[in-house]
Amino acid sequence: TKFTINGFSGEKHAIFVPDSLRLSQPVMMQICTALGKEPPSMLMTGIGSVRHPSRIVTKQLRECREFRQLMLDAQSSVGFGSGKGDTPYQSGLIESCCKREVDDAQLLEMDFKIIDDDPSRISIAEIANRVFEKKLSGAVSSIGAAAHRSNTWMFTGPQITNFEIVMAQCIENGEADATKMVAAHMQDQAYMTSETSKSLFQQLYARSNPMSARNVTKAQICHLSGELWNPARNHSNREFIENGFDYWSFDNFNDGA
Repeated sequence: TKFTINGFSGEKHAIFVPDSLRLSQPVMMQICTALGKEPPSMLMTGIGSVRHPSRIVTKQLRECREFRQLMLDAQSSVGFGSGKGDTPYQSGLIESCCKREVDDAQLLEMDFKIIDDDPSRISIAEIANRVFEKKLSGAVSSIGAAAHRSNTWMFTGPQITNFEIVMAQCIENGEADATKMVAAHMQDQAYMTSETSKSLFQQLYARSNPMSARNVTKAQICHLSGELWNPARNHSNREFIENGFDYWSFDNFNDGA
């Protein structure tokens, strides 16, 4: 089935494969031929959690020596060294930095010890998370560009990771261009617990035809609603209603949100 989703760019193809059929190389070649695509040189997938990118920066990661420049950038972003309204702690930190009395790693340890002990001092940690999120997005965008040049497809299974999430954001923002192959099961709980998602699958299946290059070319496009991805219309999750795709608090699929 050839389809589009309202609010998302590009035409997509849904291919229904029976449970009894193994997705072997010959089957993959048949799919690529029908779609008029060159077989991928390889498939790339992410390994990790669904922890939000802005919350990846843990205390242990902040204390790594390799992380020092990002942390110093975060300190600068919140005005350390500006000379305006510095607290005694900030002034001491700047003075120590200028005199090189302690190295960068010690500065960061002093800095975040105070932040961890005093939850009200979270501005630097928040900025560091955002800076890291931007750097992570840039790195994933570069991976996407390399994947496109080498005809590598991005594979997403039923349980995604934050790598696929960031990659999808880069593609939607026009920062990366890669072919995505998504595997889903029609009886996955993620789809069956929502009437909207079940309806999407039913529409795709009802418009499906036997797979061939001719049917792919001649097929009428199935236009799907984007309500499932619209927090103003999809009320199945509290955090999604409040934040959309900008933030989520769960770290794995078993956590509630």
